[in-house]
Amino acid sequence: MTDNPHEVLRRHGIENPLEVLHETDRGTLWFLTCPGGQGAIDLWQALREIVSETMHWPVLLGSEEEIENHRETLADAIPTSELLEVAQQLDGENVLLEREQQQRDDMAEFGGDEGEPDPGPWPEDAEPNDSFTLPFDILTRKPLATVAIALIPTERSWEVPAFLNFGGFNDCPSPSEHIAVMKRWKQLFGAEVVGISHDVVEMRVTKPPTDRESALELAREQYAYCIDIVEQGTQTQSKLAASLINGSAWYFWWD
Repeated sequence: MTDNPHEVLRRHGIENPLEVLHETDRGTLWFLTCPGGQGAIDLWQALREIVSETMHWPVLLGSEEEIENHRETLADAIPTSELLEVAQQLDGENVLLEREQQQRDDMAEFGGDEGEPDPGPWPEDAEPNDSFTLPFDILTRKPLATVAIALIPTERSWEVPAFLNFGGFNDCPSPSEHIAVMKRWKQLFGAEVVGISHDVVEMRVTKPPTDRESALELAREQYAYCIDIVEQGTQTQSKLAASLINGSAWYFWWD
C-alpha cells in the first residue's frame, strides 16, 4: 500500500498538498483542500479514477470545520481493524431487518402503529436525485469557499466508516453496521461512498433501481437505515422511492 499517495497525485496533475488527518492501525488518513462547488466533485471523480494507483479512497468531508469534527471523533476511536473484523460477521440485509424491527418496537412503545409504515401516494412530478450537497452551503446552495477531501487507505469504499469511526450516535448505525449495509448496496446497486461529514453520508450509484417496485423496496431499506431522510425529509417512502429511480446520488442525514 502507498504510505503517501502524493507522488501518484502529482503524476496525474493534482498538486494539492496533503496533510495528515489521523493515524490508524491500518494506515494514515490524509486530506487535501480545494474550492467548493462542482470543482470539488470533479476532483473527487479524478481521485476516484486513480484509486487503484493511490490505494486510497477519496471522501468529501465538507467544509474545513469537518476536519476538526472528524479529529475529535477519531481521538478515542475503536481500532479500525476491530471494526472491520466485527463487520465481517454482519450481514447487511439482517442489519436492516433488525433496525426495521427496532423502529416498529419503538413505535409500539410510544403508542404508535407497529405495522409497516404506509408508503404514501406515488408522486407524479418526482425527479431523480443526481446532486451532492457536501461541497455546498446547505441553506444557500452556494459553493463553499473551501472543501476538505480525505484519502482513506482502502480501495473498498464500504470500509470507510471503520477508518473514520463514523456512526453509533443517536439513531445512526454503528461503523460496522454501516460497512455491512454499504457492502450490500455496492453489490446490488453499485453504490460507492462519495462523502461523509459528522452527520451526513452521500453515495454515488451506478446501478439505480429503474422501476417502482424495486425503488419502493430500496426506499424501505433506506428508511430502516436512516429514518430521518423520510421523517424530516421526503415525508413518505413513496417520494423517496420516486427520487431513487434512475438517480445517481443518495443522501443520508442523522439528526
